[in-house]
Amino acid sequence: MVPLSDWGKIISILYCFVGIPVTIFFIRALVRSLLPIVTFRPVQYIHSRWGLPRGHVAIGHSMGLGLATLTLFILIPAFCFWILKDNWTFLESIYFCFISLSTIGLGDFTPRIMSPPSLHGFYELSITCYLLTGLLAMLVTLETIYQLQEIRALVRFFAPSRRPRLEEEDRVGIVTRDQLALTSNLGPCSPKNLTERGAP
Repeated sequence: MVPLSDWGKIISILYCFVGIPVTIFFIRALVRSLLPIVTFRPVQYIHSRWGLPRGHVAIGHSMGLGLATLTLFILIPAFCFWILKDNWTFLESIYFCFISLSTIGLGDFTPRIMSPPSLHGFYELSITCYLLTGLLAMLVTLETIYQLQEIRALVRFFAPSRRPRLEEEDRVGIVTRDQLALTSNLGPCSPKNLTERGAP
């Protein structure tokens, strides 16, 4: 469905302008809530229970979670779409699932089927729930992978530091903590006063 009238297009723009940030905020909040349950606690439990190195446990957990997400939200749904859609190949079904869950959404494939009117609403609701749940699972999996120390080290290697180093001329006039402690008993805190009183 696409808006055809001018008012429909304006309302769609306003809806996307408000709805997209709200959706992103809602999904990020859900990811942060699920991450301790899905990632941190299982890794900590296996590390404490069997004494395995935390790094190895985290890598194995990430691989298992990625494989489970791939199976449950791409391969199995793709097989279902392949069965329901007569004109789709299995590769096209996988393509639709991946493009949809990666939020690219090119729109060249739509999961429409000839269903009875009584099941049409249920089918559309099922597709919506699948897309939202799959998107959440993908984000949790990606965030779990990002938590790996190896991935963080790789990101730090390629990403420039956000804290620029202070040059020597930029450090002039900066009062250190020791100087502040010294001047609390000697008088007002100023670089001139510190020099006169022999502060380092």
